[in-house]
Amino acid sequence: MDKSRFINLSLSVYRVTDLFPKKEPLRFLVRKKADDILRDLVLLDYYFKKDSFLLNNKQALFKLLESILKNVAVLNVYFNIAEKQNWLKPENFLILRAEYGAIESEVQRLRQERAVETVRQAAYQSAVKRPEPKKLKAIIGNPTVMAGLKSRQQIILRFLKERGKAQTQDLKKNLPEVTKRTLRRDMDFLLKNGLVERLGDKIRTEYRLKA
Repeated sequence: MDKSRFINLSLSVYRVTDLFPKKEPLRFLVRKKADDILRDLVLLDYYFKKDSFLLNNKQALFKLLESILKNVAVLNVYFNIAEKQNWLKPENFLILRAEYGAIESEVQRLRQERAVETVRQAAYQSAVKRPEPKKLKAIIGNPTVMAGLKSRQQIILRFLKERGKAQTQDLKKNLPEVTKRTLRRDMDFLLKNGLVERLGDKIRTEYRLKA
């Protein structure tokens, strides 16, 4: 996380909005949203330097990441509205969108990484404590634990929890709109991140949740 970069980006927003009409409400809305994003990014930078916070406040971290993503989405809408007013050259908005788009991609990556890490920790704890089925259901069904994973990947994990193990063709029946190629990519992602494991040979390959 580069805090100075975020500050400079916010200053760029202020310089661009200086070119808006003085009493234009959008001028202040854009600045307010940029300030909100800067605040959350500075907090995020601070939290990532505090391992104890990340360990004990996972839900707060996910909320912060979601807040950044929502505010970036709103800010882009403001940019679209302002651009249509022809107050300044479109290049100004193109640059700002690119910068905030890079932040959005980074936050999405962090969210998915943290989600995978949380699921792996939950799976490890469940294996050690040998939880009852209801406890296992709470782990897989927890929205905080599942946050960051694609909806298809969430469906796959829930299906494996219910069935114990399954072949690709079984998963395909529950995701008929998904191509085999996409399904294989999802399974490779879950395998790579230690969420599922592969059983059997190439002829009869099965998958199950990794303990």
